[in-house]
Amino acid sequence: MAIGGRQVPEIWKPCLNGCYEISSLGRVRRLKATQGARVGRLVSLRIYPDTGYPYVHLSIGSKQQCRTIHTLIAKAF
Repeated sequence: MAIGGRQVPEIWKPCLNGCYEISSLGRVRRLKATQGARVGRLVSLRIYPDTGYPYVHLSIGSKQQCRTIHTLIAKAF
């Protein structure tokens, strides 16, 4: 990604007990394979209609969790 004419490197950090990684640019990808899910696949972002915040649905164990991107970035970095 270019910011102000400079290339900014994308840095990945583990989050949520090492099941996922989040990048400094706000992208989320899976680290552990589960039934029907591939390692390295990017998770689709969604937008809360009332607040406009981007969020993702993540599967941890047998539970689905909804997490905002800015919260995941703050905890990981």
